[in-house]
Amino acid sequence: MLFILEALIMMPALLVVAVATSGGGEGLKKNLPSWLLLIIVLLVFSWMGTARLIRSLSMSLMQRDFVKAAQYMGIPARRIVWRHLVPNIGSLLVLDITRGVTGAILAEVAFSFIGIGIKVPDVSLGVLIGQATSQVSTFPWMFWVPLTVMFLLTGSLAMMNDGLRDAFDPSSSSIGRAKKTSAQKNANKSAKTNSAKKKTP
Repeated sequence: MLFILEALIMMPALLVVAVATSGGGEGLKKNLPSWLLLIIVLLVFSWMGTARLIRSLSMSLMQRDFVKAAQYMGIPARRIVWRHLVPNIGSLLVLDITRGVTGAILAEVAFSFIGIGIKVPDVSLGVLIGQATSQVSTFPWMFWVPLTVMFLLTGSLAMMNDGLRDAFDPSSSSIGRAKKTSAQKNANKSAKTNSAKKKTP
């Protein structure tokens, strides 16, 4: 299975998209619209990074003491996976999904811009940007509006990814600041309580 994963990672997705949406995929082009064909190709060639992430994290967690203790206690493997592995991997998978959505948007824009992705009469950001490049001096809004929409989409997804990372990752800087602030507040409250107790006769 690992050999198949590495072989798929080494396969160039750009070449596959060009073959599927151009001359090599005439049968597919007649039966499927260009946008659906591009989605299928991106899905087929975008899961390998997530699979490698899950495998590396699982192999790392299997060496932890709490997983080994559960194995020594005779807990079934299925319960160990759902009780210990999935909660520790789930937060990173959410972050990887948001990064994957951003990567899919940028891949669609890039493929459609160079003419091997979504094609006319279907409409996408890449198609709009590609058609407006020759008219950017005459009709600049036709170029800058879809480009601005692309930046807003990818920027908002990047900020959402940062927010999810701060919410899920206990080692992030914002979580550390929040814990430090709460610890200082608790210390101040305990100090005030102790001083009030000392003042009372």
